[in-house]
Amino acid sequence: MARSGVHSAHADNRINHRLLTGLIISLIVSVALCIGAGVAVCGLNWYGEQVDGLAADNRNLQENFDVLTDRVAEAEEARDEALQKAAAAESRIEELESRVEEQQKGLGEAQNALDEVNSRLEQAVQALPTYGPDAKLLALTFDDGPGKTTARLLDILKEKDVRATFFVLGAQAEQNAAILKREVAEGHAVGSHSYSHTNLTKLTPEEIAADLDKSLETISRITGRQTTLLRVPGGNYNEDVKAYAREKDLRIIQWSVDSRDWEFRDRDSIMQHTFEGRYSVGDGGIVLFHDIHATTVDCIGEVIDRLKAEGYTLVTVPELLRWRAEYGVAGEVYKSLPKAS
Repeated sequence: MARSGVHSAHADNRINHRLLTGLIISLIVSVALCIGAGVAVCGLNWYGEQVDGLAADNRNLQENFDVLTDRVAEAEEARDEALQKAAAAESRIEELESRVEEQQKGLGEAQNALDEVNSRLEQAVQALPTYGPDAKLLALTFDDGPGKTTARLLDILKEKDVRATFFVLGAQAEQNAAILKREVAEGHAVGSHSYSHTNLTKLTPEEIAADLDKSLETISRITGRQTTLLRVPGGNYNEDVKAYAREKDLRIIQWSVDSRDWEFRDRDSIMQHTFEGRYSVGDGGIVLFHDIHATTVDCIGEVIDRLKAEGYTLVTVPELLRWRAEYGVAGEVYKSLPKAS
């Protein structure tokens, strides 16, 4: 019985041991499961935090990327604009270089032309006649042309080797441009006698300028030359006319001898008033004729022959001004230019 009880006790102990072992194993498994679950939970929490962090980083990187993208676009736009400006600048430089080259070429041509003009001027100065201190100078002048008889007058002057001064009307010059050109080509001097032969003292300063400007423009356009001579219609001038002449660099040329050919249309009267009148010819004189009258042209050859016989050297008004008044002064009035006593 005792052995049986011992045996039973041993059996119980083995059962209890197994139960305890099972409990321990269960406990270990439970603990392991709990630990595993905790680890899993902790791991999920960590990964979640990592994902959130990466998402934030991704947003920041995307924002930075967008900013950089905008900056790159701006930089590319600025680059393209700079390239366009550079291309435009290069084109402008090429254009300027071309213009400089053209200007240099033009400058060279202008210099050559200037040299030629200076050479011709020097030759012209050397060819100018010189007059001794005792020379008797006289200028023949003709008003109101060019007209129908002017060409015949030019033929006579050429035959007599005489240069005269023609004070032309702008309106007449428009109608007889070829004659005006011939006057210049044959060495005669040309001055303005207004455009329409109006009494300038009856006009306002503006009207005076309008008429004389038109006359000067006509002469310049036809002859290619500017004149410095003005003879006012009827010899009528005032301070307004003189002011205009000063502004335009014009010398007002009157006369010392009036042939009265405009009043008396015959040879004897013209000769008398030229040589025997109250104001007859003398050294430095300026004689008034009109080339539009046939009677004047008919007797001008005789006038020239007698003047030469009396020892006069016939010159143009500019020549007379040059030798007796150092070319004269703009706005001044000249009736005659005798030798200084």
